Amino acid sequence: RGALNVQANRFMSVYASYGTSFRPQTSLSNDGRQLLPETGNQYEIGQRFDLAQGRMTLNTSLFWINKENVTVSRANGVFDQAGRVRAKGFEADLRGRPTRKLQLLASYGFTQSQFQDFELEDGDGVTRNLRGRTPSFVPKHTARLWAVQDFAKGWSVAVGPRYISRAPVNNFNYYFLGGYTLWDAAVYYRRGRVEYSFNANNVFNKERYLVASINDFLVYPGRPLDVTGRVKFLF
Repeated sequence: RGALNVQANRFMSVYASYGTSFRPQTSLSNDGRQLLPETGNQYEIGQRFDLAQGRMTLNTSLFWINKENVTVSRANGVFDQAGRVRAKGFEADLRGRPTRKLQLLASYGFTQSQFQDFELEDGDGVTRNLRGRTPSFVPKHTARLWAVQDFAKGWSVAVGPRYISRAPVNNFNYYFLGGYTLWDAAVYYRRGRVEYSFNANNVFNKERYLVASINDFLVYPGRPLDVTGRVKFLF
């Protein structure tokens, strides 16, 4: 991997990077052949902006990813390989402290992922070329907002939503899981070298959202409200 970063001015820096990847495969195809290793390359350019006299930073990036010989899992433990998968998109995140006691983190991602040339037999025994179709469970849009407010005597409260857009349940894109928004929250208390925290995911106990599927028919619901606690000792 190689990268170049340039400080354009006191408020903005620009970077560009290029990287390659190699991942050997340990699975076998449906006819018993050893699968080829997955290879890829990635191009990325981005900017970093310092805002509000350094209290806030905005990071943006554009990326382009090519992967060859991507392993695709099919029914009954069968694996196949796609010729090429291409992904391109945009990411942005804003973080910092607009005030002394308020911390914000906002992020958004757009991804367009598509097969370039991949023939696969569907459930009806028909061989179809999946060129232009989206790999399973890849959403096009993701977003999150997280705000942390500090209070007196070591207390802090955090809250924010996270959003995932709809995604196909299979590589043929016959069916889609709907998008959903969940809200999370947390409470922190620090005294001396000990920090206590309680995190609640899906605080409104949303039930009708699905996160995965098997063979287009069996779907997995998302997690209901769950609360976890943690104690951290600082040295």
